[in-house]
Amino acid sequence: MDLEGVERCATELRAGERDPGSVVDDVLPALTARPRLVRTRALEVATTAAERAPEKSRAVIESLRSGLDADAELTTHEIETLDRIAGHSPRAMADCVQPLVSAISDEGASDRAAAAATVLATIAAGEPGLLQGAVRPLVDGIDADSQSGRDCAWALRRLDTAEPAVTRPIVADAVWTLQDGDDTAKRDALYRLAQLGRIVPERIPDPAMDEIAARTSAAEPAVRAAAVTTLAAIGGRPPEPVLERGAELDGGNLYTGIGSSETDKLLRDSLRPLGTAAFNRLTPYRDRLESAIVDPAPEVRAAALDAVRTLGRERPGWLRSIVDDHRAMRSAAERTVRRRFVSVLQVSTRGASGAYREQVATDLLRTLGDADVTTALRAVAGLRALLEATGDQEAPVPDPEAVRDALLARLLTSDGDLMNELIDTVLHLDQENVIEITSSKIAVVLDRFHARLASPETTIENVGGIAQFLAETIGEIDMARELIERAPEAEFEIPDELDTAPVFRLLVENASDWGTTPRFGRPSPRRTPIRKRSTRRSSGPISSRRFSTRRTPTWEPPPTCSGR
Repeated sequence: MDLEGVERCATELRAGERDPGSVVDDVLPALTARPRLVRTRALEVATTAAERAPEKSRAVIESLRSGLDADAELTTHEIETLDRIAGHSPRAMADCVQPLVSAISDEGASDRAAAAATVLATIAAGEPGLLQGAVRPLVDGIDADSQSGRDCAWALRRLDTAEPAVTRPIVADAVWTLQDGDDTAKRDALYRLAQLGRIVPERIPDPAMDEIAARTSAAEPAVRAAAVTTLAAIGGRPPEPVLERGAELDGGNLYTGIGSSETDKLLRDSLRPLGTAAFNRLTPYRDRLESAIVDPAPEVRAAALDAVRTLGRERPGWLRSIVDDHRAMRSAAERTVRRRFVSVLQVSTRGASGAYREQVATDLLRTLGDADVTTALRAVAGLRALLEATGDQEAPVPDPEAVRDALLARLLTSDGDLMNELIDTVLHLDQENVIEITSSKIAVVLDRFHARLASPETTIENVGGIAQFLAETIGEIDMARELIERAPEAEFEIPDELDTAPVFRLLVENASDWGTTPRFGRPSPRRTPIRKRSTRRSSGPISSRRFSTRRTPTWEPPPTCSGR
């Protein structure tokens, strides 16, 4: 049957002129057609007809499968179409399981792999036993950062519920590899055990746990790091950061970056989140994790910090004891270690006392001056998380004004991504209640910006953001215009009549308190302060009511915040 014949069947089916079963019978030959367009259209028509005649579903799948070979694999659209049959007749999908399993392993076609994972998960919901031969591809496909990876995890969980013994062979194979394989094979085996342990930790027996823990003393640092990561995967449930600008990937793993909060991604319509925590399984091996934190190899120390952060979501008190014992790691020589430790600090504050939160706030404020941009960004994330958690406390920790001053101090020496994030954070702090800067600080800000803008070597990526900061927050309209002229592609436009910002106006109208006349602008002709809110809507979650208490800042930025 050619394309014209398939379309004729589709028209007759829509018009109700043909019985759905007879339409399926007529288009079956087209499912093996070489022109892909004909095959795909025939599958669409046959699938629609099979929804009204589900007894024909197996015939559709068998005909489609008979026409598949190395040169005629399923397309992404065809796989998506098959999900409809899998939904109402999962048992009929038996002949297509193998092509779908091959598709989820196709690293060169992520959309195709994602579609296949979705169909396999749909099959698992109705006939999990059909996937017994797909355990290893499902395990390898698990990924907390993609829908296809979450579908693989969900399908594996459904399969394990139906057939608890189905994972035994893959666990046994991994243990044998740990005993006799080379270092590369051992890392692969540990990775596979980590994936399994994250979803079905109860399927990792105690002897296997002992073998994993023993590899934390292996000669090869990469094997030690992989063993530590595997223990954490079994004992804890990894977070999925909700980031404002996208996830940061370090070494192929997902970490808390500039996002301010974490959430659990639910799997399909299940209330089960990705992963099951089994912290008690780690009790005999916690000393190995703590020893790994001071391992001579930086990659092992970094992996250990990631591990305790993951486990700390289940036992925050234990995590805080780790922080207290290893606070010096904030100044570690290796930036990979510093990055992880700052993320540990952020997670450790959940449910902590005011004294502990104050100590963490001090650590994060000092870390703002780190030369590594990612470390500084994570410090910003930690500070924002602390501020968001203060609620309506009379004495929030940290002091919002101290955070504001530290952000401004770091802004003077930043560029690129760090400048963008700092500017965005300052702009999202409610101007009416937060931005009240002393004359000396505002003068330093302006002097530094004048010097930087005058230098031809200065490169500013977030031109619109910094222009808005200068014009609306500080009131330096001329500087903002100068910046826009240097970068006409900037998105921010300065209105012809822009009232002086509340900060600048507040300073000028109280100039008598300083003893000198400010040299960085003219006073507003209005004598009564008028709070002009930014025309940019704040997308940050920080609520203005948390900063309604006005105080004279008493905190001074540490030397590392202003000396770089």
